[in-house]
Amino acid sequence: MLEATDAGLEHLSLAEVEDLCSADDSPVDERLWPPMLQALYKDPDPSVKRSLHQAVEIHYGALMRDAVGQQFWRICALAYTRVIPLRLGYDESMGHRAVDSVFVLRSARQAFPGTPAHALRVLDVGCGTGELLADLTRLEFRLVAGIDVSQAAIARAAARLDGSSATLTCMSLRRLMDSEVTNRYDVLTLCDVIEHLPSADVPEILRSLRRLIAPAGLLLVTTPSAITGPHDLDFLPRARGHAGLHLHEYRLRELRSILIQAGYTHVCSSLVAPSRGWLAGPSSVALMAKLALEPILDRLPFAVAARVTERFYFRGIVCRNGVAPSSARNPALSVWRH
Repeated sequence: MLEATDAGLEHLSLAEVEDLCSADDSPVDERLWPPMLQALYKDPDPSVKRSLHQAVEIHYGALMRDAVGQQFWRICALAYTRVIPLRLGYDESMGHRAVDSVFVLRSARQAFPGTPAHALRVLDVGCGTGELLADLTRLEFRLVAGIDVSQAAIARAAARLDGSSATLTCMSLRRLMDSEVTNRYDVLTLCDVIEHLPSADVPEILRSLRRLIAPAGLLLVTTPSAITGPHDLDFLPRARGHAGLHLHEYRLRELRSILIQAGYTHVCSSLVAPSRGWLAGPSSVALMAKLALEPILDRLPFAVAARVTERFYFRGIVCRNGVAPSSARNPALSVWRH
C-alpha cells in the first residue's frame, strides 16, 4: 500500500513533494493518505495508530538508509508527513524531556550573561510540537522561531504557543539550508534531529547551518546516546539494531569530532542530576569527564551503563560559531536549580 502511494508521487519534483507535505491539509490529502490508509489514520483507537506508526516507520527507515541526495530528502518529507500524525495519535510528548529545555536555557544564559532573554534570537530546527519553544517563552524569551517538516507537528506547536510571539514555519531542513539568510540567530537548537540524518552528510549540514548563527552564537545539539541505543523503535528488541528513522546514533566523542570538523569551537557539555533538580553549566571540563567515561560504559552491563548515561546527561553538547567573547570563555561549573 505504501509502495503504491510512493510510486504515485514519483512524477513530482522534490520541491513539489515538499510543497504537498507542507500544505495545511497534508494529514488528509488523498495523494498522501489513500482511502485504506486514511481509514486507519482516522481510527480513534490509539493502539491502531501505534501499530500503523510501527509499519510506516519501518518502511521508511529502510528506504532512507538506501537513499542519497534528493531521493533521501523526498523520502524524508513523505516519512515525517505520515509518521508524525500517527505518533501524535498516541503520544503527545514526541520524546521531549524537560531537562533538554533546562540545558538550552542554562547554556544561553551562561553564554550571554549581559543580554536579557527577550533580546536573544532563538531558532529551534525540528521544533516538533513546540515543547522547547513553549518553555523558553514562559521564561521571557520573545524572539523565538521554529521550523519542522511536519505540518501536523507545526499545527500542534501553533496551538501550544497561541498568544506568544513565536514564529512557526513548516519547512524541511533542506529548504532551510538552501534559503536566503534573512536572520542570524544567537542560539540555534537541534534537539533530536541529527540522528535522523545520513551520518555522511551531517558535517556538511552542520557547516551549512553556521551561516544562520550570529558570530560567536551557539549551536546546541541534543541526541540519544549510542551507548544506550538504539532508541528509534521501542517496540523492537535492541538486538534488531536501527530499524526506524534513527539512521545513526552518536557517542559524544564522535559528535565532538564532527562539530570541530564543521568549524565550530568551544565545544562543551553539562553534568546533570535530573532527580536532584540541578544542572551544571556547560564546560569543557564536563565534556572531558564524559569523554573519559564513555569507553568504561561500553564495558559495563547495559542496565548499569543506561543508568549512568541517564544520570549524567550524555545527550547534550553546545558549541560556538567562531570565537567566543572573552567574557564568555571558559565558563565555570556553576550550578543552576530548576
